[in-house]
Amino acid sequence: MSSDAQEDYNEMIQALSPMAQKAYDEIVQTLSPTEQLHLATMVLNRFVREILPAIEQRDYWTEQDQIDTANFSMQYAES
Repeated sequence: MSSDAQEDYNEMIQALSPMAQKAYDEIVQTLSPTEQLHLATMVLNRFVREILPAIEQRDYWTEQDQIDTANFSMQYAES
């Protein structure tokens, strides 16, 4: 892991709530990398199932979508 990535990781860990930090320290760190990956997959899959219904899905772009895209494109072109 690069030093920047390690610093980002350390900042993320420090920002955890005390309860999450305790769970991480006492449980997650004791798991093998494979078990940690499996746990992360389970957590993220649950998150996706809960949030996916809240995401608006449609087959067309609203006028605001088009404006936002044009503005972003123009900002990107300027840089």
